[in-house]
Amino acid sequence: MVDTVSITKQKPSGHLTKAFRTVVSNRFFLILTIAGFSLVSVEEQLTNYIGVRMDNEISDPTPLLPYFSFEVDGVNLIGMLKTVNTLIVVSCTLVIAWMVSHYHEKFVLMTGLALFFYWLCNHQLSNNSMGRFRSDVDCLRWRNYVCADHSNDARK
Repeated sequence: MVDTVSITKQKPSGHLTKAFRTVVSNRFFLILTIAGFSLVSVEEQLTNYIGVRMDNEISDPTPLLPYFSFEVDGVNLIGMLKTVNTLIVVSCTLVIAWMVSHYHEKFVLMTGLALFFYWLCNHQLSNNSMGRFRSDVDCLRWRNYVCADHSNDARK
């Protein structure tokens, strides 16, 4: 004899809608998500900018190391840089995770976000990523000076 179990049909979308509504109502989560998406989009565009600039400036294959016949151009070099960057990020992540394992999670999260935001802004606003942090006004003045046409200055 087989026992039958009555199964009531539930709308799967009703549960999903309720869960989505709960998540969307959390204002801190929304702000953090939007900020994360903004940072990732800026970071990805930086890689595209560097790739195009390297392709324009290193169009002819040049030797990577002296006494080796291995030559690279801008596109190959950006691939190599991304590979090295990935290895460095993974290695540093393992070391830092081990170092901060005994701190409170919220403290580690907020400190990491603050450091990430500071260094990303520093990298975006300055020509030297390890240089000092420039304010928006100083950066705009610097860009206006560099982009201005100074070819007539010598004639004056």
